[in-house]
Amino acid sequence: RVAKASQQLLTTRKSITEIACDVGFNDCAHFIRQFKKRVGLPPLKYRKQVANGVKPSSMSPHFKCERDFFSFFADSS
Repeated sequence: RVAKASQQLLTTRKSITEIACDVGFNDCAHFIRQFKKRVGLPPLKYRKQVANGVKPSSMSPHFKCERDFFSFFADSS
């Protein structure tokens, strides 16, 4: 669900609440907590940083490279 949300954050102009509902979260606050736990940033900050050219691997200490970031989502969706 977080992988789908991250994709929507980057490819749509939907609100965080709309995206949370689209990917199956009934509670937006819970979605934000889960997104931050997995990505290292809250969804809106993630959207803004990626739009400004910050690579996902530089956002969270959990990922050594961009490939790790995307493969993590592939494994946990």
